[in-house]
Formats: sequence, structure tokens, C-alpha cells
Amino acid sequence: MNIMYLSLYGVAAVVLVVVFIRTCLERDKMTRIVCLTEMLALICVVTYSVNFITDNYMAMSVATSIMMAAQDFALVALLTYTGVFTRLANRITRTAVVLCIFAAMVDSVVFIINIFNETALKYSLNKCGGVYVLGYEGELWFGIHAIMNMVIVAFIIALLIIKCIRIPSAYWGRYIFTAAGLIVIIAFKYIFIMKAVDLRFDISIFLYALMGTMVYWNTFWYSKKNMLTVTHEMIIEHMQIPVVLFDYEGILADFNSSMKDVAGNLEYDNREQNIEWFVRENDLPVKPGEDTLEKILEVTDGKGVERAIDASANDAGRQLAIRATREWGKIAFVGEGGTCTFNPSPDIIHGQKTIYGSWVTSLWRMEELVERLVRWNIHPEDLITHEFPIEQADEAYRLMAGGQCGKVAVVFQDSCGGKE
Repeated sequence: MNIMYLSLYGVAAVVLVVVFIRTCLERDKMTRIVCLTEMLALICVVTYSVNFITDNYMAMSVATSIMMAAQDFALVALLTYTGVFTRLANRITRTAVVLCIFAAMVDSVVFIINIFNETALKYSLNKCGGVYVLGYEGELWFGIHAIMNMVIVAFIIALLIIKCIRIPSAYWGRYIFTAAGLIVIIAFKYIFIMKAVDLRFDISIFLYALMGTMVYWNTFWYSKKNMLTVTHEMIIEHMQIPVVLFDYEGILADFNSSMKDVAGNLEYDNREQNIEWFVRENDLPVKPGEDTLEKILEVTDGKGVERAIDASANDAGRQLAIRATREWGKIAFVGEGGTCTFNPSPDIIHGQKTIYGSWVTSLWRMEELVERLVRWNIHPEDLITHEFPIEQADEAYRLMAGGQCGKVAVVFQDSCGGKE
């Protein structure tokens, strides 16, 4: 038993297990296919690790055959994932997936038979650094296996390239990283098999953990982080009024330079800076409290507001939005997460109020919309018929209310003199 190499591949296995568990906790349409891809990668790592546990020829041969079959299905799963991930899962892609599944099943049977007659791979026990390692010598069927794998990889990379061609360069990152990671793994795989370099062990198997982590990050985190960055740089930071954003837990999430000038002690990733802290530390003209509902009713002659929008996702905020709305009024919830507790009869039914859910900031849909605008060469700005500076916002609203215009934009000058 080689403890050093076993520990190395053991780390890869642990990483894949952790990523697999994290993926299972995600609520997304991509969760199942990502879990399947990570599980197959884990099987490859575990079965290859048998090389470092035993010197038994049969055990190593069986483990290698399982690993080869798992590699086939891992690539098919990755192809399926890429089709969904790039939103290019058309008839051609689905047909390719079906054909690849059939080919992987045939290949698996070949490698199962190979345990007994070595029709695909001939094995030899080679002693390297005091440990026996199973050596490979490919036969005809292994050549077919290699070609099939290369075709699947080429198809995956082609989908990623097509995706990059169709979208703005700002969104290329995760597709390029995925393609680059796959190319590196395949390069190490065939350098090892073709013995182009004297590699004692198949490093590509260890890199499966990197690919599994990359797939998880690209699917569930990259989009969120990237869209938030783009939103901050293109919108929030250029607003000349102070802007501060809190997440569904009430924790400070983002702010612009104008807000930094007003409240200079703001910090990112500081969980102590929540809404209550912000209100307490800054002298705001209106501060929420236990008498907020009474104040709203006072200024609306006891009737409440016509419309209420809650973006806080806070239970107290949502309750306030409901109870501060007048009879036949409408309430919109746009804040993600959280809960809401209310008494249906006095809060909703008796006042005949309506609650709407509005998913106005779906990151997935926003990114998809940007991609399609570029692909279809559509320019929404062409619909704008009138522009007003921020000082004439009241005139802009009057024009819109009159219905004698197209889209009206309220603009302001950025620091460079351009319009925003």
C-alpha cells in the first residue's frame, strides 16, 4: 500500500464528496445532472485508488474496468449538463446524448468482458517506487473507446464555443474555464496512456475533483456573483444618490460610493451590519419602529396605501406591507427568501386585498435575456422617445400619464459626462 499516493487521491475523493453533498442541497433544475456527473467522477477516483490499496491483479483489473465504464458515462453526463448549462439542448444535442449513452453501454460491456480475456486492454503489474501499479497496453477496442471519448469532449467544447459566440464577452468566463479544465484533464489522460512523458500515475483522475468543483461553482455560484458584479458596476455605482442593499437576512449586501460618503463605516461581509444597525448608526429622517403602521394610517386618513411593495423578505416588513394597505389594495412581494406570518381574515379576506409575487430579479432569466438581445440584434433603447434629466422627473411622469409617447427615460450625467 502506498500511503502517499492513496492520501493524494483520497483528498480528491473527499473534495468530490463535499461538492456532491453541497450540490444535493441546491434547489435548481441543474441539481440532478450535476450530482450524477460528480458521482461518476467520484467512482473514477475511488476505483483508481484501488491501485494503491492492493497488489492483487484481479482486483486491480476489475477496478480499472469499472473506472473506464464510469469515465464513459461521466462524459455523457457532462455532455448532457453542457447542453442544459449552455441552453443549447436542441434536437441535435439530445440525439448525440442518446447515441453516446448507447455507445457507453456497449463500451461498458466490452470492459466487463475485458476482465477475463483482455480484448480492450492488456494489463501488466509494474513496480514503481516500491508499489505495484497496473500498466495498460491498448488493443483495438481501447482505441474505439478513446475515439468515442474524444468525440464527446469535442462536442462539449464545440457547445461551449458556440455559446461564447452568441453572448457578450462579459459572460465568457465560466464557459472558457470549463473548456480549459476539460482540455487539461484530457491532455494529462492521453499523455499518461500514450506514455509521451514518464508519468507513474494517471494525474487526470486526481483532476476530476477540480472539474467537479468547477462544475458546481459555474452552475450555482458564478452566475450569481457575476450578475451581482455587473449590476453593481453598471447600475448601482453610477447612481448619484446614496444606495444601500440588504439581503433576505437583513445583512448589508451592497452599497455605492455615494452611500459610502454618507455613511463611511460600511463594510462588506460584516454580518453585524444589518438593517437595525444601519438605522441605529445613521440619522435617517424616517425610522421604522413599532408605531410605523400608525404613522402610515395617520398620513392616509386611516385608510392605508393603495399599493405596497416589500423588498426586504423580512417577516415584519411583509406584515407591515399587508396591514398598511387599504381595502381592495394590492401588495407585491419581491424580496427573495424569508417567511410571512399573518392572520388571513382581518389582514387579507375582510379587506379583500391581493398579494402578488414578482420575481423581478431572476438572475438566470436576466442573463438569458441579455444573451437573446445580442443574438437577435434587438435594441430596447430604440423604444425610448423622450429623455428627461432627473430634475424634470415630474414632467416625465406627466408625459407618460398622458399616453402620448413611447418609453420615457429619466437620465443623469455620470462623472465622465455621459448619460446613464
